[in-house]
Amino acid sequence: MLSKKVVALVFGLLLLAVSSGVAEVVVVSTITPVTNDEWISWLKNNSEPMKRAQAAERLGMLGEKRAVNDLINALNDQNVFVRRNAVEALGLLRAGEAMDALIKLLSDPEAQVRQNVAISMGYIGDKRAVEPLTKALEDKDEGVVLAATMNLGQLQATESVSALTKLLESTNTRYKVQALQALGQIKDKASAKNLAALLNDSDPKVQVQAAQAIGEIGNTEVVASLKPLLANTNKEVKLAAAEALAKLKDASGYDVAVSLLADPSESIRAQAVSALGLAGNKAAITKIEPLLKDKSAYVSSVAKNSLFRLGWKEPVAAKQPVNGKPAAKTGTKTGTAVKKN
Repeated sequence: MLSKKVVALVFGLLLLAVSSGVAEVVVVSTITPVTNDEWISWLKNNSEPMKRAQAAERLGMLGEKRAVNDLINALNDQNVFVRRNAVEALGLLRAGEAMDALIKLLSDPEAQVRQNVAISMGYIGDKRAVEPLTKALEDKDEGVVLAATMNLGQLQATESVSALTKLLESTNTRYKVQALQALGQIKDKASAKNLAALLNDSDPKVQVQAAQAIGEIGNTEVVASLKPLLANTNKEVKLAAAEALAKLKDASGYDVAVSLLADPSESIRAQAVSALGLAGNKAAITKIEPLLKDKSAYVSSVAKNSLFRLGWKEPVAAKQPVNGKPAAKTGTKTGTAVKKN
């Protein structure tokens, strides 16, 4: 009887061709590679673009460092999917030796390839990416710009502060939000004043991110710009302002945070608790303690962390009764008394 492996080989793909009146059977294997070496061979030698693309993706997921040079070569493949997956794999492999080739690929005609390049540069974490990623902020494709912006923040690229600040002038809300997040990560104190103008943006998402970025940067010169947001009708906006003020050692947002501890939204309760923890006011301990029993495990976890931040000490649990009898007191003797002579 034929083995399953042989049957799979024979019946993987059976093509019947007729030549000179004689039927010829052409057998094509569809067996997927098993070893890493077989995947590398697929990437280098397979004539089908989608299989080369599959191999590139798989090698990245497998963490196969031996494939780096072949993946770099695959960046010149004529097929967009092969190039895209090779870029992604090189990022997953943190292949710093691929940086020069990746930088060139930021001019690839396909936007999805350029976007993957920007993302992979962030994974690799090489400062050589800062200049090309800054130039990519001018790309016509939204995905490329957002990926470049995100990774400039992760790279804490102080050289890109000016270009990122210019992005705040865009009419694209996503650009503004991502640029604010990046500037918050970079923590350039001089940029905080430029961010303050976005606190009055018409979009609440932009206001929230502007407040969060200012809190991250830590420039106390813009405290006065945050305070008006405490009266905002949007809960996310006023909480973001309260939390940012707390990070800047200003207690103005205390009452706002306390008022939202019972909010129906899990995320609002958690953020309110976090703001109180950051504010450093020990009076908040009794306000936060009830949330240790919040129905949301996430909120109760944030509550405990905030309490610890405020110097709270977790109560020692009482010993449980044994067999229905009170537990023996520490230090007492148990058992049958011995009569002295």
